[in-house]
Amino acid sequence: MNTPMLCRLWPLFLVACAPQLTTQTRVTFYPTEPSLPTTGSPAPTAVPLQVAAGPNCDLISPGGCPPPTIQCPAAASAPAGQPVRLFAVVRGVDTRVRWEVLAAPEARLYRFAERFDPGDTDAVVALGESTPFTSVIVGSYTVQAVARDALGREASCEVPVVLRPHGLRVELSWNTANTDVDLHLTQSTDPRWFTPGDCYYANRRPDVGLGREPPQRWLDTDDTDGEGPENIRIDEPSTDRDYVIGVHYYSSHGSHDATRAIALVYCGDQRVARFERDLRGDSSQGNRGNDFWTLAAVRFDPAGNCRLTTVNSVTTAQIAQQAAPPPVQVAQ
Repeated sequence: MNTPMLCRLWPLFLVACAPQLTTQTRVTFYPTEPSLPTTGSPAPTAVPLQVAAGPNCDLISPGGCPPPTIQCPAAASAPAGQPVRLFAVVRGVDTRVRWEVLAAPEARLYRFAERFDPGDTDAVVALGESTPFTSVIVGSYTVQAVARDALGREASCEVPVVLRPHGLRVELSWNTANTDVDLHLTQSTDPRWFTPGDCYYANRRPDVGLGREPPQRWLDTDDTDGEGPENIRIDEPSTDRDYVIGVHYYSSHGSHDATRAIALVYCGDQRVARFERDLRGDSSQGNRGNDFWTLAAVRFDPAGNCRLTTVNSVTTAQIAQQAAPPPVQVAQ
């Protein structure tokens, strides 16, 4: 039997096909039309038939395509600021995967990228079966992968991600919206605030020019519209100096109410201190008249241990700019 006869006998198969998935099926048939002889016919002929199946897979499986399935890794962990690689095992026809974060210590301070870039706000989601993920904020995250096929059917899985503290980490938050509070980190080799030796919003990576890799002090995040967080980290702290932590109530945006600032200090994988204090700012005097809070000094030894010396003193930014007060040990 030739091909035109095949097309005339099986028109529905060819019309129903959608050019997305192709398989080969062998079809055997006998001619039964009255106009054709029924005796002395040649032996049955096996004819290969190209069948194209659309997303419903009706021509391959009576039940249609199975719904998508997806499997995430059990858990992932890395030092804060370094990426983890997430993989999803997906099965299904014409299926795409989207990653998003369901829970985080701080909203949107994470990136599906090899490096945290606060300006890359598109990287708060990712597409594909594999993606890097990172954040500079220490804590636990819940990441979800959703697989969706061409029929709109979905399957999802979740993976817990823990970003561990290491080196020196200082995280600052506060309790008022539409206010600007700044985190600072200077060092005993250059103890003045608001100088090229101070790590803060105007000098976010002060040690880059020293030729050391990775960079030393690094302000990862600068929040200007309220509540924070801000984060300064040192992945490999030096052992020959004190690192001094400061907080400046930069702008109250016209408010005369106090804001409650909270700073968390991590050494290695331990949180060694939590500081909390009300700060005030009077916009009529400019930000140099606002509160400047010196919290503590931290020093590391060659074994990676740290000693924290509490200062906990408040003055104005104008006075603090003249010189950082020497650390006065209160508690360790």
